[in-house]
Amino acid sequence: TTEANCGLQNYPELVEGPKKGDDDKRLCSTLLRALSPHKVIVSIGSNSEFGFEEQMLSCTSSHIVTFDCTVSNPTNKPKSTRVSFHPYCVGETDDGQFRTWDSIARIAISTTKVSVPRIGVLKMDVEGWEWKVLPQVMRAAPLYRPQQIAVELHLITHKSMNVPGFVGGVLSQHRSKLGELRTAMNAAGYALVDRNDNPWCSHCTEVVFVYV
Repeated sequence: TTEANCGLQNYPELVEGPKKGDDDKRLCSTLLRALSPHKVIVSIGSNSEFGFEEQMLSCTSSHIVTFDCTVSNPTNKPKSTRVSFHPYCVGETDDGQFRTWDSIARIAISTTKVSVPRIGVLKMDVEGWEWKVLPQVMRAAPLYRPQQIAVELHLITHKSMNVPGFVGGVLSQHRSKLGELRTAMNAAGYALVDRNDNPWCSHCTEVVFVYV
């Protein structure tokens, strides 16, 4: 699968404002169109915005499961029964409001009542925690490996996020870590099919990995 044949398409943020486009996500549309109802879409990090979920409702028949421990009352969540919300953030351990990727994946696939569920899409914007989550995804059992991953990579994050590996809010040895991530993802069967630097954030870039 490459950018040329995966039907790469932009799914723009639906919320109007001066930074419209900041949360855009790209995905392989050919893979989305091929999603069957037993493949779920996982969205981690919503910040009370559900434009991504609304777009996925319109172009797939899959169930969409959103996770965010910072949102206590998701009033903007689409009313559709195909969208469910869980007040958890992704982390290194199952503790309090945090859940590991395996736990989040387990919750997500439990929303579909078929014998062999799969995760079709992982969309993630978690302000630096992606550096701790992606290794978990790479180590996960095949059942918990998403078909495609759209994630915003951060080189700087807020100190309050307490992300391991960030010193003073800055990712340590970020140049080598970017190369190491791509090599590790490739070894785990994921191809990098797109990179789209965020025009609103000089230290953020949106990438798409596809499991091949």
